[in-house]
Amino acid sequence: RVVAFPVPSTRHTFAWLTSPLVLARLGRTAAITGFEFGDLHFQANEGQALAAGPWQGKVALGEQIVGTEQSAGVAAVAGLLASRGLKPDALRWVASKFRRDLLLVEDGQLTEASQSYVEILHRIQIKEDTKNVSNPWVEEFLPAETLLVAPLTELGGRVLPDIGDLLDGGAIRIGGDETVGKGL
Repeated sequence: RVVAFPVPSTRHTFAWLTSPLVLARLGRTAAITGFEFGDLHFQANEGQALAAGPWQGKVALGEQIVGTEQSAGVAAVAGLLASRGLKPDALRWVASKFRRDLLLVEDGQLTEASQSYVEILHRIQIKEDTKNVSNPWVEEFLPAETLLVAPLTELGGRVLPDIGDLLDGGAIRIGGDETVGKGL
């Protein structure tokens, strides 16, 4: 599940957006795993963003202009997510940026931004013998800095330990398709 979605910004190059609905889902997912995030009930007014860091005044987030103000609650969520999901030393700069540049916006603003910045490719397969089109499909590519969260469970439903502990501090890459230039 998407927790924070990167969008271009006139401040700090890009910022991550989250929303009340996304944080509510995060709270439910965390409860399944026994991890407590505390109060995740925040609400941004229309045309406003609550920032983890010292954002003040108007800023362009993608194609939207919003007013920003710093929020201690959003800063606490950014700190928890950065400390849990951006642990490896190689991600230290990203974690620092995340703690400063996570913004909470209205659910609709996040929807609009994600529709604008998810790359969508319509693909086809051509039958070699007839040269006719068959098996059309659509691929969606999230921006590289998108933060996702998922509980890991065994088949019996038992929640697995923190994957960071299993990886011994390393990182894991999920997805990518090297046959269309999206792989390693």
